[in-house]
Amino acid sequence: MGGLSFVYLIVTTFFPEHKIRTMRSFISGRVPQLRELLITITILFSIYITIIAVALFYLGERNLIDNFALAMSAVSTGGWIPNSQILAGLTIPEHTVIIAGMILGALPFGFHYAFVRTKFMSINISKEVALYFAIMVAATTIFLLSMNVGSMDSIFNIISASTTTGFQTINLQNLNPVAGIIITVAMLIGGCGFSTAGGLKVFRLINLAGIRNLFRKNLTRSDKNEIITALILAISFPTIPLFVANHMQSLGYDFEDSYFDAVSALTTTGLGTGTVTASLDSFTITMFSFLMILGRIEIILLLYMFVPKLIP
Repeated sequence: MGGLSFVYLIVTTFFPEHKIRTMRSFISGRVPQLRELLITITILFSIYITIIAVALFYLGERNLIDNFALAMSAVSTGGWIPNSQILAGLTIPEHTVIIAGMILGALPFGFHYAFVRTKFMSINISKEVALYFAIMVAATTIFLLSMNVGSMDSIFNIISASTTTGFQTINLQNLNPVAGIIITVAMLIGGCGFSTAGGLKVFRLINLAGIRNLFRKNLTRSDKNEIITALILAISFPTIPLFVANHMQSLGYDFEDSYFDAVSALTTTGLGTGTVTASLDSFTITMFSFLMILGRIEIILLLYMFVPKLIP
């Protein structure tokens, strides 16, 4: 619930319904009524979680409670695990099941809604979903070719980054420059709009493609605001972590590792290179905490609150 309804509840608190329906820069796809949203999310995601948990139970040897915890964490792209070693002994079928759960969490709510509400069991592959899968395939291929790790570990960790889940099965301190850039970009882009994933969101990349039309006279105010919002966020997401990384460097930490961990915090991913530990001073911990909160409520929400002109 933390990924979808929490954000939606915040938005409905600040904005009337007629405004929410025009805020396409925040929510992609159809905007359902709050009651309808909660019911659909509860039922559909409960089904997802149950199927994944049962599949893990039959494919592995873990107890059912651990399986449900892992399934919930995957679908909500939360990244929490029942114990620190639970991902170490995963088989290929178990990896595949968890990957499916992470991807489900990163798909837009419109995809799930169409799956059960419009035409039952129909698959709606929108431009955003198609682009998201293309990004995952490209990132996984480059990561696999640049790192000397197994193919399943490469696929698992890239999808974990692109869905901003945070499941980690390799030591990220050993990343080469190419692999480090790829996994950082995957976190920054994140999943699809109105999903449990964090990041910039794929549909805003599509909006950015229209920047060449920004000064056209026949461009509507709504479309113009969408492009401007996407541009602001595309600049903000990679820039904000720089301040934290510079602060960490002044404390003696590696800049690249610090930037990676700051991006991970802002995109609510949770992957880490080891710079964020209990030994950090309270001010630095507060900075990372702020990044996590900012990433969860989304920078765009603050823009709408403090720059209302961006609302169509």
